[in-house]
Amino acid sequence: MSEVFRCFSSTSARLQLLIFLNNYSSHPEFPPRSKVLANNPLLDSLVLSLVLDRSSTACAVGLTLVGKLLPILAVHTPNALISRLPQFISILARVSSWHTPTPQDPIEEEASALLDVNPDLHWQPLTLTFTFNLAAFAPETDRFFSQLYYLFPWNLVRFARNPVEYVEQSGFECPYTAGWTAALDKTVIRTRIEASSRAHGSELQCLNILSPGAFCEPHSSPGLLDRW
Repeated sequence: MSEVFRCFSSTSARLQLLIFLNNYSSHPEFPPRSKVLANNPLLDSLVLSLVLDRSSTACAVGLTLVGKLLPILAVHTPNALISRLPQFISILARVSSWHTPTPQDPIEEEASALLDVNPDLHWQPLTLTFTFNLAAFAPETDRFFSQLYYLFPWNLVRFARNPVEYVEQSGFECPYTAGWTAALDKTVIRTRIEASSRAHGSELQCLNILSPGAFCEPHSSPGLLDRW
């Protein structure tokens, strides 16, 4: 894991390493060894990749990988999963607000709209490397939303109500210098989350009615809303 982490900072190797980790996570021997990854800085790098990188291919592979990790961590390292919940929901927020260009918003103008990454992270974002616009293919979020919803229903309902506010209060520091409000598109997020939540419509309605008192407290810790 240490060697993979060291090489993950290289943009030329990142996509290949994501594919490798995605394949490795399907190996029968991986789940018992997941405790090593749960507290490894490599997982932090995976989160940064999904929050900062601009390659939809890398994002799709990373989302598939994280989708495999969620149930594994829930079984083998539940406390680590709970502690990283703000990061996982921040991933959902970022991917849900993925920029999809229009004819009036060509790829040549997209780079100027990208926000600066916090220099303290020493992170070089993986950008578009092909002549066509990979960002036009917004990553699929339905499955990732469903997995987080089944594990943390209260948190997902609260996030769906006020996605940017939830992420800002979650405790996960924004990796962009401009902050979460500038980095996330609240309208786009809510539109995509509403589409993803249709499969859970009746359940979400019940949660809105029966949510606990802490659900409405603006300063309550998002990670404490769900109990297993």
